[in-house]
Amino acid sequence: MINTSTTVVNIRRRVKKHIWSKKLSLVASTEPGLESICAKELDSMGLGPAVILEYGVSFASKLDGAYKALLGLRTAERVSLEILSVKPGFERFRRAARRVPWEVYLNQGQRVSLITFSGMGKGAGARAGDTIQRIVCSRFEHLELEPPAFNENKHGKDMVLRLDKDLTRLFLDLTGNPMHKRGYRLATGPAPLRETIAAGLLLLCEYNKEKPLFDPMCGSGTVAIEAAMIARNKAPGVKRNFAVEQLPFHRKKMFENLKFSMSRSESKQISALILANDIKAGSVEVAKANAKRAGTLEDIIFARADFFKNKLRKDIGVTGAGLLAMNPPLGKRIGGRPAASALAEDITGALGKYYKGWKFGIVTTNPEVFKAVNSKGNYELKLIKDLPVIQGGLGLHLMYGKVLSR
Repeated sequence: MINTSTTVVNIRRRVKKHIWSKKLSLVASTEPGLESICAKELDSMGLGPAVILEYGVSFASKLDGAYKALLGLRTAERVSLEILSVKPGFERFRRAARRVPWEVYLNQGQRVSLITFSGMGKGAGARAGDTIQRIVCSRFEHLELEPPAFNENKHGKDMVLRLDKDLTRLFLDLTGNPMHKRGYRLATGPAPLRETIAAGLLLLCEYNKEKPLFDPMCGSGTVAIEAAMIARNKAPGVKRNFAVEQLPFHRKKMFENLKFSMSRSESKQISALILANDIKAGSVEVAKANAKRAGTLEDIIFARADFFKNKLRKDIGVTGAGLLAMNPPLGKRIGGRPAASALAEDITGALGKYYKGWKFGIVTTNPEVFKAVNSKGNYELKLIKDLPVIQGGLGLHLMYGKVLSR
C-alpha cells in the first residue's frame, strides 16, 4: 500500500481529478451473441446510450454507473474501464501512455496480468505490451513507489490491451471472477448452462414475472433461479466481491450504499409461479441447494417429474399461459444427431399437446432439429427469434417462440 501521507494526499487528489469527477469510458463484455441483450439492460438501468462493439458493449458513466453495472447486469461477464484510446501509431501510443497517471489506477506492488489482443501482428502486440510495462514501472519509480509486478498469467485479465486497425485501447478490469459466477451454483450437473446465458434466454423471451414460468428439465436449477431473481428484482452481484474493491479509486461508502439500495428494492415475494422439474431426483436436490444459496428456494416449486408423461397440475395454481424455458440434453449429451432429433420431436409434441398459447425458450446446439418438426397435427411452433451465442467455445442457439393452435 501507499507509504507516506504526502503521497496519499497527492494520489487522492489525482483520483478526484481523473476518476471521481469525470464520466468514464466503460465496456461490458459478454459471451458472444449476448451483446444486444446486454445493451438493452444498460439502457434500462439509465446507463445508455449503449454502443455494441465486436467484443462487448460500451457506455459512459461516472463511477457509480460502473458500480451499478457490476452489481446489476445479468448478461455481462466483465465490466472494464478504458484507460487509453489512441489512433494507431507506436509513437502516438507511447506518448499517450506516458501521460497516464498510473498510480490512480494501480496499487504499488500490485500483481498485474496484462493480456494483449493484436490485429496488427504478434510483434506489434508484444512491443506495445512491453512498452506499457516499462512506462508503468518507470512512473511508480519516479514517485518513489514500489512498481506493480506484471506476470504472464494467461487466465488473468487485470489489464487488456487491444490493437485494432482503427484504435489501440487499454482496459482495466473491474470485475475479478467472471460475473456469471454469482456464488450460488456450487453444485452442477453435466453441461451446465452459465447463469449469464440463462438470464439471456429469459430476457430474449421477454419473461413476464406476472405469468408462470416452467422449466421441465431444470438440471442444477439455473434457469428457474435466474427467473426468480428477475421476478424479485434481485441484483445478481450484491453477494459477491469485485476487483474494483481493491483499486486506488474505489469509493467504499458509495459502493456499499448502492448494494444496500439495490437490496432494499427487492420484492419480498413473486407475483406468479415458478416451477422446476427434472426426471432425476439427484438433479432436483442439487437445484434446491443452489436455490437456497441464491435466496430463491421459497420462490420456486421443485418436483421430480417426467415432462413427457405429466402436464402441469392446475391444483398447484397454474392458471393461464406463461413461459416454458429449458436447456434439454441435446447433441452429444444424448448420443448424437439421431437421438437429438427424436428428443426434439418428443419435446415439440409435448409442447403442442399440453402448452398451446405458451411461449417457449429453448437452448440447443441443434436448432435445425426443432425447425424440422415445428408443425404437426393441430399445433404449430412459431419461431420468433433464434439467437446464436457461444459458451466457452461451444456454439448454442437460444430459440424463442410461441405454441399456436391451428
